[in-house]
Amino acid sequence: MQSTKVHKRWIDYAKAIGIILVVIGHVIPISNEWKQWIYTFHMPLFFALSGYLFNSKRPTIKVAQRLLLPLFVYMLLIVIPYEFKLYAIGETTIPNIIWRFINVQTCIKATAFWFPYSLFIGLMTMKFLTIRFNRKQIMIISFIFLILSYITDYIELPQKYYPLAFNRILFIMPFLWSGTIFKKYECDSIMENKYILLIATIISSGNIFFLSYNFIDMKNGHFGFPFWSYFVALSTVFLLICALKRIDIYIPSLEYIGKSSITIMYTHVLIYIWLSHWITNSIIILVVILIIGCLFHFIISRFKLLKFLFLGNA
Repeated sequence: MQSTKVHKRWIDYAKAIGIILVVIGHVIPISNEWKQWIYTFHMPLFFALSGYLFNSKRPTIKVAQRLLLPLFVYMLLIVIPYEFKLYAIGETTIPNIIWRFINVQTCIKATAFWFPYSLFIGLMTMKFLTIRFNRKQIMIISFIFLILSYITDYIELPQKYYPLAFNRILFIMPFLWSGTIFKKYECDSIMENKYILLIATIISSGNIFFLSYNFIDMKNGHFGFPFWSYFVALSTVFLLICALKRIDIYIPSLEYIGKSSITIMYTHVLIYIWLSHWITNSIIILVVILIIGCLFHFIISRFKLLKFLFLGNA
């Protein structure tokens, strides 16, 4: 049995890998094939981890404080000034700004802001299901949600026509549920099963050959090839978690990137826009974005008011 300290460490490592892939996907010039590969599993990784950490007894107000308060603060600081700049030159309207704010339809400077918003709704939905239904029923409901998510993708309505971005929630829920299953049975009990590992490896590797049919962009309501996208993401996330749980080496830099992942998510595009005026090397830009994001996280975590506003921690 792993200690709590080691147990938490692999979660931070997974978050670090996830946020590094987010930054690469958003600001680093890579081929469409590599970008599509990253998009097939990097956000499902975060939702599966959130399912793993899910606690139905956690007060809703605490979850809202942790996810929605920082989102509101960053929206006020980054998105609203940009929207009113558009309003001043006649390119948007007040009702449109309000609608975009409610549904977190954000500007290019806040391309990842949809995540905490959708995660909050997903966690509240999972909490409701946990109270009302048993595990088997939740599994069936999650499967129904998955089917409905692919239907919404097929309909191809613009994302702005889905109130509360509920089409995303339909796709998110199966990964939150999968995370709770990971926690219930732990990877440790099935990591030694060579058949499960083989199947997961085949599915995950097979993704390389079907990338052109498996386009995923969760922000804009595209969820990939029906069912294949879910099992590819799940297999890749499963293999990554199993690998990270085997790592005994302490990597402090990777751990702190994981702990700073939410701050990096909020700030990476803004930092990139600023850096791109002076730096052209993609690797250097990536490293500097991570360093500045971690430094900002370190600073705000040292002051109670900033920690409360930007991290949602009392």
